[in-house]
Amino acid sequence: MLSELTKPIHVTQFKTKYRNADPTEISKSKASSNVEWVQDLQNFLHHYGFKAIGSGAAGLVFENPKYPWILKIFRKDYAYLRWVKFCLAHPDNPYCPKFRGKVIRITDEFYAIRVERLSEISTHLYFEMEEELEQLMDGNPQNDDPDLKEIAEFLNGNKKLLDFHQGNFMQRGNTPVVIDPLYNFFVNGKHLIDSA
Repeated sequence: MLSELTKPIHVTQFKTKYRNADPTEISKSKASSNVEWVQDLQNFLHHYGFKAIGSGAAGLVFENPKYPWILKIFRKDYAYLRWVKFCLAHPDNPYCPKFRGKVIRITDEFYAIRVERLSEISTHLYFEMEEELEQLMDGNPQNDDPDLKEIAEFLNGNKKLLDFHQGNFMQRGNTPVVIDPLYNFFVNGKHLIDSA
């Protein structure tokens, strides 16, 4: 993505400002519009025609009508990086988002990845998917879908990082997609995990 941007001065300014940023301070701040790094990121990407369309605790999602994908920029979150690795290793799993390219390191604390465009998930489909995953994770499956089972096994291996809520699921047509089921919680001055 960065190689496609045509005004590298903005990239350089953002990288310079956040090159030595305190990761603890960045990690403690949520991705809300009143946080300096979020404002800087929105201003930086505005120069390239990108508009923020969503945010979570660790990042923001941008779109540009010129591109068929969206751009997720996130703070270093090893939990999310684990999920991305899993999805990239299972590109045919219909419940995983499709990524374009690889994770791009902007600075030591900020990363970007291109993701397929998806739709907001219906409440009914979300609860159905959540229930099926929980049953699989608890060992009481009502559904023997091997792709769902694959995701449930991954999630079971990361239970302390689970972050299940409707905002972390979307849909592709009528298929639910798990977009961000983990979060590297910041507890007692440190993250739960320190590697992907």
